[in-house]
Amino acid sequence: MLALPVDANRLYDVIERAGAIWAADNGRPAADRTHEMFTIVGDWLRAAPALPSALRAALYRVAARLPDVELLGEARDTRGRPGVAVAQVDAGLRRELVFDPQTAQLLMERTVNADSGALVWEATYVESGVVASTQARP
Repeated sequence: MLALPVDANRLYDVIERAGAIWAADNGRPAADRTHEMFTIVGDWLRAAPALPSALRAALYRVAARLPDVELLGEARDTRGRPGVAVAQVDAGLRRELVFDPQTAQLLMERTVNADSGALVWEATYVESGVVASTQARP
């Protein structure tokens, strides 16, 4: 992942290609690639919290640039930390990502019913880092 470009335009192209491959492999319309692109951004931020801040920021810019992603603006995670939220609606669900405005670190993600607002799933990220074992904490 460290070989990924930190330029948002180049990173967008990389993620768009991955989204297009996913759509084709799953028999989905090409337009659905943007839903997978949003998923990729969240997955990469969650799976690799030790990413350099420039790459995290580029991922945020990619998410914000997707045509069906809405900037929700200022938000707070479940711990009360301030953040900036973006969301995407797909198949009746609104998926939200909340980023730290200073570091672009993923603070929280959640899925809610787009019609009722009922919470479907939620995760708040408190600390992350590279450790020597599954028993160690960062």
